[in-house]
Amino acid sequence: MAALTGRIKPYVSLVLARVVRGKGLSGVLDAALTELRADLKMTKSADSKRRFIDQAPESTTGDLVAALLRYRQHHTPAWLIPNSDDAELIDVHHHVLIALRRGRYVAFHCSEPAGQQVIIRRLSEPRGAFKGLESIEPHVLNAAFIDGPAKTLWLTSLGRNVATKADSKVLAGISLQDALDPLADQAYYFTAARVESTFLREPGALRGRSVGAVPQHSRIWAGASRDWEEFARRVSLILRQLEATEAANRSEVAPLPVLAVPTSYSPDVHGAFDVSILPPELFADEPAADEEQRQRMERWSYGANFEILETSGPNFSARLSLDGEPLGDFRFEVRLGPRDRLILHVEPRQQLTGDAALFRDAERICGNRDWVKIRYDSGHTLISGAIFVTRFRDYPFRGWQFADLSGFDVTREKPVGADGRTFAPDQVGKQKSLFCWISTRWPGLDSNSHGSGWLACDDGPGEIADFLHLNLPANAPPLLTLIHVKGSSGRGPKRGVSVSDYEVVSAQAVKNLRFLDRTNLADRFEAGGSGPVGRLVWRDGVMMKNRDGMVKALRSLGANFQRRLVILQPRITQAEHDAVRALQATGKDSPRVARMRQLDTLLLATQGDCRNLDAELVVVGARS
Repeated sequence: MAALTGRIKPYVSLVLARVVRGKGLSGVLDAALTELRADLKMTKSADSKRRFIDQAPESTTGDLVAALLRYRQHHTPAWLIPNSDDAELIDVHHHVLIALRRGRYVAFHCSEPAGQQVIIRRLSEPRGAFKGLESIEPHVLNAAFIDGPAKTLWLTSLGRNVATKADSKVLAGISLQDALDPLADQAYYFTAARVESTFLREPGALRGRSVGAVPQHSRIWAGASRDWEEFARRVSLILRQLEATEAANRSEVAPLPVLAVPTSYSPDVHGAFDVSILPPELFADEPAADEEQRQRMERWSYGANFEILETSGPNFSARLSLDGEPLGDFRFEVRLGPRDRLILHVEPRQQLTGDAALFRDAERICGNRDWVKIRYDSGHTLISGAIFVTRFRDYPFRGWQFADLSGFDVTREKPVGADGRTFAPDQVGKQKSLFCWISTRWPGLDSNSHGSGWLACDDGPGEIADFLHLNLPANAPPLLTLIHVKGSSGRGPKRGVSVSDYEVVSAQAVKNLRFLDRTNLADRFEAGGSGPVGRLVWRDGVMMKNRDGMVKALRSLGANFQRRLVILQPRITQAEHDAVRALQATGKDSPRVARMRQLDTLLLATQGDCRNLDAELVVVGARS
């Protein structure tokens, strides 16, 4: 061992584990390295991609027991086409795989990132020698290592993937615990954190050392080492810290304020309403096998669409489409496995494509719990193999108004033609859709109200909004309103709160906020005046021949005009809104209150975006 360790200075990047109680300690490291050698397909063959060099068996180094092996990785350069005339050009990388133990606590180091991922997978799906090892629970790692000012945070969103919100983001600062936004950041959880920790502080140093952790993967890193002795000393301190944390029975589920937190599997998880495949950018730690693999991940992430068919507790059935083509129906079951780990089991129910290979690939994708994100109406999100819950605040959104929509179909967004599907602009105002209600009633909310001011429909590709309204009162500044319309997913009078009904329309509204600038608006509005939709313009309820008059009115606006964004989504009735608010006032939690908290958070975030442009947000529901 001394001959091998005397010349190395490994980076302190570790996957942590412990020996299962009741299992023997002797030989644990040797057995684990032997199995990892097989998993990584190391041989001494000249045609092997990973060529084994040598292995040093367990021996004592200070207060640690250590075992080590070395190997070479041979692969074609990424820029070279395999099997070309230059195929003899081979990149060779030398790697080291180290296992260290202090008492029951074990640390693995692999200089090849792919090897590190193999270790993480073996701990999550134990077999062979790894049956005697278990990964460290996230709440224990949090308590042990996320204990100082946060310098860097890697955050992942629990929300729907939309263009107006980052799927992930990285924050850096002096003490990010104080910089997190109580509203905007509460729908994110941290996948990794780097903090200034004191337990590795050098003697005489005024400040602690940076320590990073990835709790869900039982990983920690603590910088470069100068030699083997420093590496071993830091590993020993890390394992001592872990042992002391567990001896004191310390745990921390939520080490950082505001952010969403992991929770245990529970029958309270129910009502799946949104399923997606995580984008490959979230797997920066995992080296993609090749460009072809990355393209495959991108295709599924951005091209897959799931339609929920039925739900039962945390389980559900969904129809999967890829690039708009239905592939088949799948049954998703979520259950607890050994050591309280979540198991996602997917069973194909019906194949709807003639491409059998694509259907099998779809089954593999859906069954990978690390790739799938499932959002539940109960407020839970299953992501990266864990269930998270957002710590929603009781900040109610106050911008509700309720309209009399009696006689109109609250589920029908637009009037349609003879085929029953295609938008028919010539039928606006003649059917019972929400577009028809807007065209005949806005800006009034009552059954006897009639249109006033300038109103125009702008539905279609590149739209400003579904409708624009311009009011020009005599004794007040002009009021410009952008109206976005979405039909309810249910029409019954007892329909409850549904966050998903508001997510897409809110994202679209935020995306188009830039058009509240009068110059951008007038130019874009005038350019979209051709075609049937361009003729849907009214002044004081009377249809005009074209947009010319309204374009002139928009261009004549000065700087002093009011801005308003309206979302018409009649999913929530006034009775349901008032009833849930009354429940909130009692302080009692219920699924209805939880859903309203989620919706409040969504709408308050949208309201914040509007206020940045000095605009008001109004959300219109149904009176009944």
